[in-house]
Amino acid sequence: ITVTADALQTKVYGDSDPTFTYTASSALESGDSFSGALSRTSGESVGSYAILQGTLSAGSNYNLTFVSKDFSITKKSLTITAENKSKVYDGAVYSPFTVSYSGFATGEDETDLSGTLVYSGTATTATNVGTGYVITPGGLTSSNYAITFVDGSLDITQKAITVTVDAGQTKVYGDADPTFTYTASSVLEAGDSFSGALSRTSGESVGTYAISQGSLSAGLNYDLTFVSKDFSITQKALTITAEGKSKEYDGAVYSGFTVTYAGFISGEDETDLGGALVYSGTATTATNVGTGYVITPGGLTSSNYAITFVDGSLDITQKSLTITAENKSKEYDGAVYSGFTVTYAGFITGEDETDLSGTLVYSGTATTATNVGTGYVITPGGLTSSNYDITFVDGSLDITQKSLTITAENKSKEYDGAVYSGFTVTYVGFITGEDETDLGGALAYSGTASTATNVGTGYVITPGGLTSSNYAITFVDGSLDITQKSLTITAE
Repeated sequence: ITVTADALQTKVYGDSDPTFTYTASSALESGDSFSGALSRTSGESVGSYAILQGTLSAGSNYNLTFVSKDFSITKKSLTITAENKSKVYDGAVYSPFTVSYSGFATGEDETDLSGTLVYSGTATTATNVGTGYVITPGGLTSSNYAITFVDGSLDITQKAITVTVDAGQTKVYGDADPTFTYTASSVLEAGDSFSGALSRTSGESVGTYAISQGSLSAGLNYDLTFVSKDFSITQKALTITAEGKSKEYDGAVYSGFTVTYAGFISGEDETDLGGALVYSGTATTATNVGTGYVITPGGLTSSNYAITFVDGSLDITQKSLTITAENKSKEYDGAVYSGFTVTYAGFITGEDETDLSGTLVYSGTATTATNVGTGYVITPGGLTSSNYDITFVDGSLDITQKSLTITAENKSKEYDGAVYSGFTVTYVGFITGEDETDLGGALAYSGTASTATNVGTGYVITPGGLTSSNYAITFVDGSLDITQKSLTITAE
């Protein structure tokens, strides 16, 4: 009998051998049966193995011819699947990829494969946020396994970053906005940087304004959470300074106060302030001469300016007042002059000498002069004033000669043949207490009478010789009459 192993008997690598089958060339006789079983050449790797008769027997009654066939061990399906991955963006290529294996025979694992596991696909170079980057495994081989590589996917999610506006950012009213600053919760990955800039709620008046994200971005790889803070515009310092003033005393309150401004932003001036400019301080009521009267400006307000008012000062200077001694003249009277007077030039309206302090007094040579002379000095003084700068101007006193008439008294004598020697004069004009003894020179007589001896009338008596600085002397002639002497001629 011929026993032929059935063709195309196989198993998958790693499975148990099947019971090998065969076909007999004829049936055994009734009551007979095959015993034993076919076997095969040993080996478990994928390949072809001869099926052997093994222990198969039809018994001693049969001459069994065995026809072998090959038994095939086929490759076992092995699926190598790239495991899906997900990571938060970190700027780097993902590593490490992993795979899962499905199909190993019992007792085997990836170490029974040849080659080296490698990965390809878009996931192997992907760094930016995205989904479905392809992970393609490969590189492993096996003679025993029919390997199927199944792609996985890589998702790169945005990295969370919180940008918090730095607190306390300010500017002074009128200045340009600073570059707004912020603090990130973590640094960006190498090579990444922020773009754009923060912005804020519009407005330029003093106040607080929310700082917004504006165009600030870390890029598509980041999930940016923005935390706002307020930006403050603070008041700009503005100094309003009262200008120093000076005026000459006029008895009135000063009314021309002015100020200077330091600190306005470009395009603004005092018309941008609220309130009304007013002045206080001692200068606002001062009328008398003095220095350092305080000018205190105030009244102006602004929400945008921190106003500092700086005092100024008012000086009221003395007004020029000229007190001039009036020139005087008198005729010699032997006494000191007592009628000095002055004129005033410079009083403000409504004021006169009664507004001065002190007592008007006079000094100078005129105050003691009694004798005839010119240009005796009259120096006024004694008056004072805090409001007037007094200039005293001298006057002059002239004392003129008093008229003094010296008149030769008329004389008459009887002829005696001699020159007359008893001339006399009268004086008209002496001041009280003075007489001819106050004159200079010596009284002398001239004229025809001074030599006349013969009878005649109207001989001229001319007095002279007396002088005086205080008197304007007029000499008035007298006359001498010489009458005939009686002569008795008696006849003897």
